[in-house]
Amino acid sequence: MAIKLQQIIDAIVTRVAGISIANGHHTDIGADVNRGRAVLDTDSLPSCGVYLQPRTVEKQSSGGARQSLDASVVVEAHHKYSTDPEVTAIKMLADIQKAVEVDPENLDGLLHGNGISFAGDEISYPEEYSNVVSVSVVYSIPHVREYGNPDTQ
Repeated sequence: MAIKLQQIIDAIVTRVAGISIANGHHTDIGADVNRGRAVLDTDSLPSCGVYLQPRTVEKQSSGGARQSLDASVVVEAHHKYSTDPEVTAIKMLADIQKAVEVDPENLDGLLHGNGISFAGDEISYPEEYSNVVSVSVVYSIPHVREYGNPDTQ
């Protein structure tokens, strides 16, 4: 049986990997999706990284056998721009939103409650003499784990 947390991240990576102009998006940031923080290699842009932030316990059953957790998953994207970094950044944010925030928001039953939810985003503007703009989008991922059973984590 697959580790539940791995299944959750895999489902998000699959959605992000579908981001392409051919699929009706504004950019091709899904062409290169890394697990973990994306290594910024300007020769291989556009690219994305999907990575997990620390999880927190939201609720615990009596005896602690089951825990409701909240994890933050970050989708980070980098893209070269030609004239306006903010226009490119807004297109990347829209593409991530379109790819990740779709039905079923519970990732086919992997999540509980209301499913995946937007928690914030940020644009990182280019440094001087750079033509790369970056964005990161944070999603809240509520799920349940059973203590000692990684297949439910």
